Amino acid sequence: MSIKSIVFFCFILCLMSCTHRPKYEYSIDVTSESVENATIERLKQRLNAISSQVDIIKKNDQELSIKFKSSAMDTVVQDIITTKGDLLFYETKNLEKTILVISELSKIFTSDTIASQYSFENLFYTAHYPESAALGYVKKEDTATFNTLLIRPEIRSYLNKYPLHIKFAWGVADSQGGRLPLYALEVGTKKRPAMDGDIISNAIASRTQIGIPSILISMEGLQAEKWERLTRRASEEGFSIAVVLDDMVMMTPNVSQAIQGGNAEISGNLNERDAFVLSVILNSGPIQPLKIIRMHKLTL
Repeated sequence: MSIKSIVFFCFILCLMSCTHRPKYEYSIDVTSESVENATIERLKQRLNAISSQVDIIKKNDQELSIKFKSSAMDTVVQDIITTKGDLLFYETKNLEKTILVISELSKIFTSDTIASQYSFENLFYTAHYPESAALGYVKKEDTATFNTLLIRPEIRSYLNKYPLHIKFAWGVADSQGGRLPLYALEVGTKKRPAMDGDIISNAIASRTQIGIPSILISMEGLQAEKWERLTRRASEEGFSIAVVLDDMVMMTPNVSQAIQGGNAEISGNLNERDAFVLSVILNSGPIQPLKIIRMHKLTL
């Protein structure tokens, strides 16, 4: 086992050791529009990954009181509680197939009086090569301005005429300039993803052969067969598969061949912490949107 692998597994053991050596006692109140029992059960399943002493009380239809002991970092606790966890898989459309849409966006942007203080070229950085899964990049502070373009009636009308059944989605910001990649996701005539996230029967934080943090996922039965068909088409037609969590494109892995047996390894913009948290979330399934309104931590 390499030194990197040893360090990674030590990190995971450290995260999980909170079930044996809790350092803090958390008392957290959360709220939602209406808390369902399924959300409570899945939330408890998530928290059991970082604590063996979880107590969740439903105060009323909108509020939960959560108490547990853990040594997990605050950010890990917050992500586990507040991440909805709605996982979807989409086919991506590359720049070569959507260049006319980008051109139309540029025309509308140029004629937009609200956005006239910018130039389209200064706002939208086109991907360097047409095969890229990302169409281009926008600075984080400019995404709100760009979003107003994507919902313009002219663009919706243009997309309805053009033979592309797509929706736009942002990806994770890069580590350098804080720019967000923009993707075109295939939704088909039924406006649906290629596969839903409930296909996953198990998810484990791991590392790739070259030491990059990853998540090993497994599927069973018909879902495994569907995954094999999707990956076969991706390898034959040359598109990437977008892994989308809560409407954010987390990664867009390329597929060189059909993946059989219902197993897959997902890697991308993940560190060890993210891989652990995401594996916990995927194992539980999605929950309702929850907002933390009070969080108290007592050192033991």
